[in-house]
Amino acid sequence: MDANGDTVSVTPSTVGEDTLTVTKTPSNSSAVPDQTTRPLKQIHLLEVPQSVSVITRQQLDRQNVQSVTEALRYVPGVKTETYGVDPKGYDWIYIRGFNALTTNDYRDGLRQLNNSYSYFRTEPYALERIDIVRGPSSTLFGLGDAGGIVNRVSKMPDARGVHEVEVQLGNFNRRQAQFDMSDKLDDEGQWLYRVVGLARDSDTQFQYRDGPHVEDNRLYLAPTLTWLPSADTSLTLRADYLRDTSGGTVAVLTNPGNKTTDTLLGDYNYNRFRQEQYSVGYEFSQQLSEGIKFRQNLRYGQTDTILNNLLAGDPDFTTNTVRHATPFVLMST
Repeated sequence: MDANGDTVSVTPSTVGEDTLTVTKTPSNSSAVPDQTTRPLKQIHLLEVPQSVSVITRQQLDRQNVQSVTEALRYVPGVKTETYGVDPKGYDWIYIRGFNALTTNDYRDGLRQLNNSYSYFRTEPYALERIDIVRGPSSTLFGLGDAGGIVNRVSKMPDARGVHEVEVQLGNFNRRQAQFDMSDKLDDEGQWLYRVVGLARDSDTQFQYRDGPHVEDNRLYLAPTLTWLPSADTSLTLRADYLRDTSGGTVAVLTNPGNKTTDTLLGDYNYNRFRQEQYSVGYEFSQQLSEGIKFRQNLRYGQTDTILNNLLAGDPDFTTNTVRHATPFVLMST
């Protein structure tokens, strides 16, 4: 690595013994790494007998994505935002026609389980990259539909040091602050840490006629600690916490002839969505010999979800109102 942080690799040439080939890769390059980490082994991308797309950290930053759904908008074979904009923040994803929200949702090689409306959500700022493997992948990952899987790869501690603080301001009273800190804890570099955090207070483009905007608030914290006692052994401890609050499901009044209005259905004093989730786990690896490596990953997580919505019925199109509504209440863990 040179003074600019660029990676310089030197390899012997096959032409002569005294010739070396020098290759330089800029540190801010969005080039895809030549290896993808699978739960069972590391495989060169060119050797994977499947269609694979990799969204790098540099690409996520350049697009300034605010969700995993936004990151996947330009991936071949992937359809996002199936039901339009959803303030609840679900990753509505289809891969080759199969729903990837439920059985195809992976984080660091482990499936993120779900229950009813209680889905684990992922903060994109905490990701190093996103792998999309199209086609059946059960032999390498586990349960999944035939369309493929989406594997979200978290940021790891970096001995070179990361010290980043960012503030964002945007439309609809959007205020967001985030930080990413990583470094060595000792001179030998055996202990490494990384802490990623984010806080957002924001409205959305949806507003009740006689009331406030629908919210899009988030609080996120993810500490990580890595122990490297030797070149062959690695143990990483992970944890994260996320809390989201919004105005629940958004539905607009639609006139005969499928003409939508700017009238939101429901009651802003009742409609709400809140989810708290956390996870803890570890990643352990031990190089036993030149061709044998033992790896074990474990993660425990829990989500608590509350979703309240008034389901409108019997609309009056002359006044853009409804005569009655049915309450919908969901509490899921």
